[in-house]
Amino acid sequence: MTADTATSDLARQGAVPGSLWVIANVRGSRRRLRYARVMEAIRGLGADIVVHRVEAPGDAKRHAAAARVAWLAGTGPDRLIVAGGDGSMNDVINGLAGAGLPTGFLPLGSANVLAQELALPRDPAALARILLFGPVVEACLGRANGRLFLLMAGVGLDAEVCDRIHRPLKRYIRQGAYVLTTISRWLAYRSRRYRVTVDGQMFEVASALICNARHYGGPFISAPDADITKPVLHVCLFGVSGRFRAIAYMAGMFLGTLHGMAGFRIVPGTHITVEAEPGHQGRDPVQGDGDTIAELPVEITVAEERLQLIVPG
Repeated sequence: MTADTATSDLARQGAVPGSLWVIANVRGSRRRLRYARVMEAIRGLGADIVVHRVEAPGDAKRHAAAARVAWLAGTGPDRLIVAGGDGSMNDVINGLAGAGLPTGFLPLGSANVLAQELALPRDPAALARILLFGPVVEACLGRANGRLFLLMAGVGLDAEVCDRIHRPLKRYIRQGAYVLTTISRWLAYRSRRYRVTVDGQMFEVASALICNARHYGGPFISAPDADITKPVLHVCLFGVSGRFRAIAYMAGMFLGTLHGMAGFRIVPGTHITVEAEPGHQGRDPVQGDGDTIAELPVEITVAEERLQLIVPG
């Protein structure tokens, strides 16, 4: 039996979700085209779609909170789809706040780390079938100073890049905006040290990446043993400071040679604190899922809330 035949059989048996809400953060012509193709495929399978568009910051979280209220009241959708980037998904998980509503991801962002983590297909028809009929797993979440995250949190150079990136430029050149901002922050690099405490064990580092997922920045793997279904965070510690060492660490991640580099190690844990070195002046942002979500000092824990995440079968 082919996948298309199996899907048709499910539809005839009434297995198509009765109501599908879509939180749509769509920017750019290519993303609109991909979004339209996936929506067309979903409608072709017989689903009833209600679209909630993101027009301004905070809309995705607000729409998700409304979906949560409706779900808990028994009047909400059968499934919720987030059409956007990793940042849109972050807004949604904070709006859902642990509600048991099955939630899927239609990747339209710049890096789409979650799409890499779940191995979501590019083909619109295949993705539509997953969003409608894919199984649901319970994904663990992290919490940074009260803000939930799904993929990772970070301090140091990558957090500065996420904090300083020019949003309109990001819409037009996508990952190219990260490259340009990284070069800018590298040229302005100032050596800083952070104190990271993982389950009571303290480390002094140049930067840190607290991973709930394996991937970072798209297809690159930073924490190979991380698993979003397991309630443990994997703390990637970059111990050596310096402008050229920062570039070496980045190159190591992109080339898959990060593990074994001087000063790099991964420490698993469930309770992490990060603070700037004593005497440091200035603001230190904390990025979560690619957007600024907090400032130092930060306390990061495995959250009690869970996300019911739609995945490929």
